[in-house]
Amino acid sequence: MKRFLVLVIVFCVAMGSVAYAADEAVGFKGINLGSDISEMEKDSRYKCHPDPNNAWHDSACRLDSKEKETIAGSPISSPTLDYFANKLWQISIRFDSDDFQTVIDSLKTKYGKGKITKEKVQNKLGATFVNEIVTWKKGTSNIVAKKFASNLDKSSLRFYTDSGNSISKSRWKAKGSSQANDL
Repeated sequence: MKRFLVLVIVFCVAMGSVAYAADEAVGFKGINLGSDISEMEKDSRYKCHPDPNNAWHDSACRLDSKEKETIAGSPISSPTLDYFANKLWQISIRFDSDDFQTVIDSLKTKYGKGKITKEKVQNKLGATFVNEIVTWKKGTSNIVAKKFASNLDKSSLRFYTDSGNSISKSRWKAKGSSQANDL
């Protein structure tokens, strides 16, 4: 009987740890997915604005152009925070692709080993390159890092929630069908 109780206690403690790990904070420099927009409105480095007709968000916050920010020591450009119903659902960051491995190593330290996939990308001259994509799944949050984003010089990092991604996809689908009427 004692042995059974000990096993039940160990199981409950282990399950509690798993549940906690699934809910761990995911984000960038203390800006965590699910946080309220009011937190960023207090930060003078970011400029927030409503944009209810955008499929990506109801509101967005962007780092003021006079401000500088880094990730793993690499300067970032155009960090964007996207909100639905005043809750942060997505953080998008761009940085130099030369710094990709340094950023990935830092993300591995924080979030563990990610899943690596590779795909071929082609530039305008027809040359092909291997694009490395590293993903992490943490509960209902996701992290996706791509070595090559809009061009071969820039990498992208995206933190997002499943629910926000679903809302955004629905809005894009509705927007696409309404744009078809404008032909």
